[in-house]
Amino acid sequence: MANSLDRVSKSSDRLRTIGEHLFASKITPSSSTTSQAFAIAQSSIKDVYVLHNNLLTADQVQFYNANGYLVVRNLLSSEDIHRYIKRFDQICKKEVEIPGLVIMKDVGVLKSKFLANERVVNKLQDFQNDEVLFSYCQLPQILEYVECFTGPDIKVSHACLLQKP
Repeated sequence: MANSLDRVSKSSDRLRTIGEHLFASKITPSSSTTSQAFAIAQSSIKDVYVLHNNLLTADQVQFYNANGYLVVRNLLSSEDIHRYIKRFDQICKKEVEIPGLVIMKDVGVLKSKFLANERVVNKLQDFQNDEVLFSYCQLPQILEYVECFTGPDIKVSHACLLQKP
């Protein structure tokens, strides 16, 4: 039992330290109980991943904090979406070859005889050398939302497209 309480206390201390680094101020629990210290530290850091710049609504911020992703409907034109789908299909069918691009296939789906080739591909890694796909990463409306999470100094370190069934 004492060992379990020690772990909780150490976890609370780590959360407090992280909060102090993020907010440059001390997080002081209202009492000495570790559960209250944990709750204070946790509530103090729940919003650190969103930069409030008047683009995101309160509901969007709350959704992102709870789920770790954000869906913004109608952000891209149907022309853009079709252009990216077409390029993905061209890559899957090997109609174009992109230097450095890695195509990864889902082994479970690969064994199926009933699915088209593009359904087998579940990941394109390092697509930054493809001007069509990489243009998605440079769309102003995309960058505007990315800035809500990263700030204005945006750099791509790994371009990866995941296709989920």
